[in-house]
Amino acid sequence: MTRIGYGRTGPRIRGRRWGRLLIGVLLVPVLALAALWFYLRTGLPEITGRVAVAGLQHEVGIYRDSDGVPHIFARTAADGYRALGYVHAQDRLFQMDLMRRVASGRLAEAIGSMGLENDRFMRTLGLRALAARDFVDLSAETRAALIAYAEGVNSYLYQRKGALPPEYLVFPAPESWTPTDSLLWGKLMGMALSGNWRDEAVRARMRAQGMPQATVDLLFGRVGGQSQRSDAGDDLWRQVDPAMRKMLAGLPPLAEPRTASNAWAVAGSRTDSGKPLLASDPHLSLTAPSLWYLARIVTGDGTLVGATAPGVPFLVLGHNGRLAWGLTTTGADTQDLVLERLTEGSTTTVDRPQGDPDPIETHTETIRVRWSADEIVTVRRTANGPILSDLPALTPGLGDARTLVALHATFLQPGDRSADALLGISTASDWGSFTAAASVMGAPMQNFIMATDQGSIGMISAARIPLRRQSDGWMPMPGWERSSEWAGFAPVALLPQTRDPAQGYVANANNALVSPDYPVMIAQNWDDSFRGDRLAEQLDQAHGRRRDDEAALQMDTTSLFARRLIGLMEGWEPPDPAAAKALKNLRAWDKQMRQAAREPLLFAEFSKKLMENLLADDLAALVQDGGRPWRPRSSVLLTLLRTESPLCDTSTTPTVETCRDQLSRSLAEAERAVGASATWGEAHRARHDHPAFGRIPVLGRLFGLSVPADGGNDTLQRMAYRGDSFDAGHGAGYRAVYDLADLDRSGFIISTGQSGHRLSPFYDTFLTRAQNGELRPLTGTPSTLARSGATLLTLTPP
Repeated sequence: MTRIGYGRTGPRIRGRRWGRLLIGVLLVPVLALAALWFYLRTGLPEITGRVAVAGLQHEVGIYRDSDGVPHIFARTAADGYRALGYVHAQDRLFQMDLMRRVASGRLAEAIGSMGLENDRFMRTLGLRALAARDFVDLSAETRAALIAYAEGVNSYLYQRKGALPPEYLVFPAPESWTPTDSLLWGKLMGMALSGNWRDEAVRARMRAQGMPQATVDLLFGRVGGQSQRSDAGDDLWRQVDPAMRKMLAGLPPLAEPRTASNAWAVAGSRTDSGKPLLASDPHLSLTAPSLWYLARIVTGDGTLVGATAPGVPFLVLGHNGRLAWGLTTTGADTQDLVLERLTEGSTTTVDRPQGDPDPIETHTETIRVRWSADEIVTVRRTANGPILSDLPALTPGLGDARTLVALHATFLQPGDRSADALLGISTASDWGSFTAAASVMGAPMQNFIMATDQGSIGMISAARIPLRRQSDGWMPMPGWERSSEWAGFAPVALLPQTRDPAQGYVANANNALVSPDYPVMIAQNWDDSFRGDRLAEQLDQAHGRRRDDEAALQMDTTSLFARRLIGLMEGWEPPDPAAAKALKNLRAWDKQMRQAAREPLLFAEFSKKLMENLLADDLAALVQDGGRPWRPRSSVLLTLLRTESPLCDTSTTPTVETCRDQLSRSLAEAERAVGASATWGEAHRARHDHPAFGRIPVLGRLFGLSVPADGGNDTLQRMAYRGDSFDAGHGAGYRAVYDLADLDRSGFIISTGQSGHRLSPFYDTFLTRAQNGELRPLTGTPSTLARSGATLLTLTPP
C-alpha cells in the first residue's frame, strides 16, 4: 500500500510557506504603525538641555515638574513672555494654530468644504482685520509683550526637532506666529461669551409666528418693564422673519454661546487666617487638551501664577504675588440686531432716520478650500456692522431681498484694549490699580473678582456697555429709526462694582448683578440664580474658612433647581402609579447630583421630559425650515408651574391639560425610561472632545477623554449637558483657590493635562484628579524644584 505524501515535503511545506506569508502580511501594518508611533514621539518637547531663542536678552530656566507644569525663571518680563511663547508652542502648537485658523476664517484650507460654514461666518465678522487694527491702538508695553511672545513661539517653530504633533498628518504645517494671532483669542472670547443677538433673532421669530410679546418675555425670563417693540404688531416680524431664518440657518456651531462660571472672595473676617480667600472656576467647553495651560513665571518684575491661554502671553486668571483675581461672564446685553432696509431702487444704500441713505461697504474674500475650488464670498457691512443675513442658508428660498440684518456689537468695535487690561491686571497691587486696568476692557464684559494680601476684596463688571438712545435692546430694531442708535458707552463710574462689602464676601455665578432700575441697562435677563443662591446660602454662614473649604464648595453638587421643582409638588400625589413611584424617590433624595446615585438621572430625565411636554408644541415652528432647537432656562419651568400657565396645555391635543397633568405624565415617562439599577455616572460623563477630531468616530475616541461626572446644569460643580444626551461638554476647565495669607498655599488644576500631544505622558495628567476635586500648589525655587525631580531646559540668547 502506498502512502500519499503528507510528510516533511509537499503540502506541509506549502502550508508553512502560506503561514509565513500570512505572518508577513500581518506584520507589515504592525511595523508601519510602530514606525509611525516612534516617528511621532520624536516630536515630543525637549525638556532638558540648552536652546537658543531669538530676541532673548538673558538666560531663562524652565523647570518642568512631575505634572509637566513649567516654572519659568527669567530676569525680565520680556524674556518671560518669550519663554512662555516657547513652552506654549512646545506643548500646545496645534491648539494655537487651530484657534487662529478658526478665527481668521481659514479652516477650509485645512479640512476642505467642511470648514466653509465657519469660514464664511468669520470672514463676515472680520475678526482678523479687527485684531490687526487693535494692535496699533495698544500701549507700547502691551505691543512689546505680544512681539516677545511671538518671538518665543517662532523660535520653537524654526528650531524644533522631530515630527510635528499627530494632527499635522492631516493638517497643513503651521505658519509663523504674529502678534495679531494672539489678539484673535480675545476676539473669539468676545464672540463666544455674548449671546444676546442670537436671542433677539429667536424672539423676533417667535413674534413672527404670532406669539404674544408677554409670552416671549416670559420664556426668556425678562426682568423689568415691557419691551419697547411690544406694540409693533406682527407685520414687522413677519416681514423680517425670512432674513432671521436665513441668518440663524447660516451660523456655525461655534457661534452658539455657552457661558457660565463661579468666582467668589471671602474677607478675612470670615477666614481662619484673617486674610482673604478667593475661589475661581471658569466654565467653558470641555476639550482635549483643556482651553487652559498652567504656568508660573518668576521674573525680576514679579511673579505670575495661574491659568494662561495657549496663544496669549498674558496671565488670564491667577495671582501676581500680591493680588489674585477670577472672572465670570456678566451676561450683559452688548449686541443688537439692526434691521437694514435697502433704499427704494438701490442695492448699495440703506435708509437712515435723518433721510439721507447710508452706503453699504462691500468687499470680496477668497476662501481657499482644500481638495476643491476656491470660494469667493461677498462681505457687506453698514455703519451698524456686518450683514449676517448674507450668510448662505441651509434651506433654499429663504431671504427678503430688501431686508438685511446687521450685527451691532461691542466685540466688533475698533480700539479694543482688552489686551492692555490683562497686562495691567497682572501688575496691579490694590483696588485702585486693579479697577483702573479692568476698566479699559472692550469685550467681552466680565465680572472681575479680586482679593489682595492687604485684606481688600471687591468686584467690578468691566467692558464697553452701550448707551442706547431709545431702544431697550430686547428686540431687533429698525435701522431707519433713530431708536436703534447707540449714544456711546457707559462711563467707568457707572460700571457695577463693590469693594469690601459689609457681608464679608463678594460672589457671582452669572446671576443678576443689578436691579432693573440701575442707571445703565446692563441686561434684561440673567442666567438662572441657582448657583448664585447656593453660594449665598453657604457663604452667609461662613466663619473660619480655609482653602479646603472653598475647594469643597467648588465641588458642591446640590441642585437648588431640583429642590425647588420637587418642592412645588409638595402635598400632591400623582394618579399614575409610575409617576407616584418616581415622585416618592425624588422626595426622599438628598438633591445631590452624584454619579453613583440613580435619583439624579431620574430627575434629569424628568425635567427634560417636562420641558418637552410643556413647550414642544409652542416652540415647534422654530425648528422648521432648517431652524435650530431652542429651550428656555430651567427657572422658566418653575415660573410656568407656579402660575399655572396656559402654556401647560398641549395645543395639538383635544383635551386641555393642566400643569399637574404634565407633571404626572413627565414623572411616569422618566420612571419608565430610567432602569432600576441605572446611575447618573453611566449617563453623565464629562466629555473632553478633541476640537478637530471630536466628531470623527475612530479619531474622536483616540484623541478624546471621558470620565463619569458628578454635578449637572445648575450645580456649583457645573457639568452641563444639553440636547438628548446627558453627557457633559461644558464645565470647569480650570479651578483655583488663592490663599492671600500665603499665596504659596494656593491650589490649581486644569481638566486634562499640560500637553496637547496625544503621545505625551502629560496629555491627561489631571483628568481624574480634577474630577475628584484635587488641587495642587505651584511653587518652589530652582533648587527645590531640581531636588524634587523637575527637568531643566535652559533658553539662551542667540
